[in-house]
Amino acid sequence: TLAHFTGDFFAGLREGAAELGIPEAQHENFIKVYLQFDKSCATFPEAIEATLATFNRGLPKGFENYCERATKRYASQIALLPEAKELLEHLRSKNIPLAIITNGTKDIQTAAIRQVNIQHYFKSLLISGEQGFRKPDARIFKLACERLETQPENCLMVGDKLDADIEGAKQLGMQTAWMSEEKVPGVLSSADVRGLEIWLVSTLQQS
Repeated sequence: TLAHFTGDFFAGLREGAAELGIPEAQHENFIKVYLQFDKSCATFPEAIEATLATFNRGLPKGFENYCERATKRYASQIALLPEAKELLEHLRSKNIPLAIITNGTKDIQTAAIRQVNIQHYFKSLLISGEQGFRKPDARIFKLACERLETQPENCLMVGDKLDADIEGAKQLGMQTAWMSEEKVPGVLSSADVRGLEIWLVSTLQQS
């Protein structure tokens, strides 16, 4: 939510499919299959291996090297949103414990977080590929609350996906803030990090 992917994700998958020997006519189907395994596998190599198996293909020569390069390339295209670091610094100055909840494979998401160098701001990092369940599953939100040693009603979930982040957190009783220019009745939203920071500062001063 505080960072975004600056590249073309699907173009990267098409290039990967070609490098792995998948005929061009099957590239779109390769992407669809991969996206399904990305939701259930713990690591990027596992997801790619399962995808290749669907096409009755084994692991090509240089498979590990490809996975390592693909992970680094993805991470290199992650960038923090404007003023995100300032917000994290402010929250740390107030001794507010933070956790990250992210959907994806452990290696890809860990590399992305390290790329923008924000891991030290967070008490806990929960990645769906490592936990075995993903947003909007209430279990991953519950685990975040437990690691922060607080109750759901005392936690604020900030996310950019209405269904996975906001609705998922609400079902556990968490407070929510939706990073979006859209407006939905009953949902607090902010179009950018600066707006979120202004609201948070005001709320913290009142508490």
